[in-house]
Amino acid sequence: MTKLFTLILIGIVCILHAQKPIVKLEVDQTKITLGNELIITVKSNIEGEITINFPSEFVRGYDVMSGMEQEVDYNTGIVNTISYYSQNGSFKKTGTFSIGPAYVKRGKHVFKSNMVQVTVQKENVDNGNGTITSKQLKQLAFGVIEVNKTSLYEGEPLIVQAKVYSRFAPTSIEDYQTYKIDQSIDKQALDNAQNLTARKETVKGVGMYVITHDKNLLFPTGSGALQINPFKLVLRQHFDGLAVVSTGANVNVKPLPNNAPKSFIGFVGSLEAKCQYSGTCNKKGDILKLELVLTGKGNLHNVDAPKLKLSKGLIQFGKPALTEAYSFGAQGAEGKMIYNYTLQSTNNERKEINDLLISYFNPEKEAYVTLTLDGFKSTDVQTNTPITKKGTTTVIKPDNITKPIEPASSNKNLITWGILSLVSVLFLATLGLIYLRKKPVQVNPSISETKINKQERFSPQISGSILKEQFQNAINEGSISDIERIIFNALALGLNKNMAHETKETLLAELGIINESDANQINAWYLSVQQAKYGLNVNDIDDTELLSQSKTIFEHITRNYSI
Repeated sequence: MTKLFTLILIGIVCILHAQKPIVKLEVDQTKITLGNELIITVKSNIEGEITINFPSEFVRGYDVMSGMEQEVDYNTGIVNTISYYSQNGSFKKTGTFSIGPAYVKRGKHVFKSNMVQVTVQKENVDNGNGTITSKQLKQLAFGVIEVNKTSLYEGEPLIVQAKVYSRFAPTSIEDYQTYKIDQSIDKQALDNAQNLTARKETVKGVGMYVITHDKNLLFPTGSGALQINPFKLVLRQHFDGLAVVSTGANVNVKPLPNNAPKSFIGFVGSLEAKCQYSGTCNKKGDILKLELVLTGKGNLHNVDAPKLKLSKGLIQFGKPALTEAYSFGAQGAEGKMIYNYTLQSTNNERKEINDLLISYFNPEKEAYVTLTLDGFKSTDVQTNTPITKKGTTTVIKPDNITKPIEPASSNKNLITWGILSLVSVLFLATLGLIYLRKKPVQVNPSISETKINKQERFSPQISGSILKEQFQNAINEGSISDIERIIFNALALGLNKNMAHETKETLLAELGIINESDANQINAWYLSVQQAKYGLNVNDIDDTELLSQSKTIFEHITRNYSI
């Protein structure tokens, strides 16, 4: 009987001490605000490898904790050893999400936990837009986001800064988290000093210490409501600290009117412009430079380069060179944008640049404004033109001029010289007849025809093999001028033209009739060569690339035009 009682007692003790496997998933809060931290913890009385299923919207943080703790079950008096694993993080969007389950793997056995639902809500922001309420004045400390405008146009500058009001004299600020803006925006820092000063001010009859911090210049790039969310910090007075969460701000960004002119450069603010020309474009190869200066206040750093309207015979070398001379201040980007255009004349004809039109949006007038600057006109090239009316000579006879009376001796001398000249001519004619009778002239018709044919034919051109040899030498020497000359000689040979009687323009025109694609390709290469020769290679084409293009052009001509 005693033995049976002992076995029963041992069985009861084993049952009481036996532990049921426990895997439990917990969160510190089931409703959180978007961006706030969430802590997830897995507890288990089983030691093993722990894994958790996180939703894709959850971003895990860097704080991970694990360890062991003991819990006492007061009903049974049993002490349980619990392993735990904690992970922090936050959600990147609003909604309701499921976290879990968690798994504990021990050997071949896997134990599964429960799942938890978490609701993520958007932060409920009190948009004070910098105004101070009587409720805030009753607080020990509070913060506001101050803006210089609550409504503005797209591209117009907006100043935003954080302000902290305190009834006590603060000694430092800790854990500052800047205000956040929902949309991407062009942001420039203004006067953010490291050492902050608390100024004593009277706010609606209450004496307060005021700290201004985190001042920024914003340029909204889209229309609609611009939400600026609160900043957070810990305001300290020596060892005592007070957490402060500011109010937010909401700014209405208006879109620009739809009737923008074609000359609109994207500038919003106040603007002045002036230009200056230097050089000339009268003859082929002439270089004309234009300096255009834009002076203004606004989003000057985001403007587009004004476009020129050029007549035929003028080309622009790439984008204009830009010199920026501005700084950011209370009225936006204030200063100058200097554009330098380089133009080249491609013929001797008359050409011009139309008046420059530069349009911007003035937010004070709420209208587009167009500035007009002087254009440019070339002068006519004077050439030595031959007289087209042949066989006509106009003699201008002066009036009231008395003819001089020649003396009689002069008439006698003329008669004498006339007789002598007649005798000399008769004598020479007689000698010539005698000579011709003795030796008749033999005309060789073949020689005559040869001379005529030589006059009608072109002078002989260089053969294709010699051109190829010369081109290779020019490539090795890197001589752009020689390469240009040889390529046009090859083109003339391929078109059965004499380079001595043709210009590069006429050859390209002739090629355009035969093959427009080839003409356009060679003309583009020719313009690149001109830029390199004049030192105006603004398209960033280096010598190696230009030589490579020249090889391609030459091989194309020799291959497709039987050279």
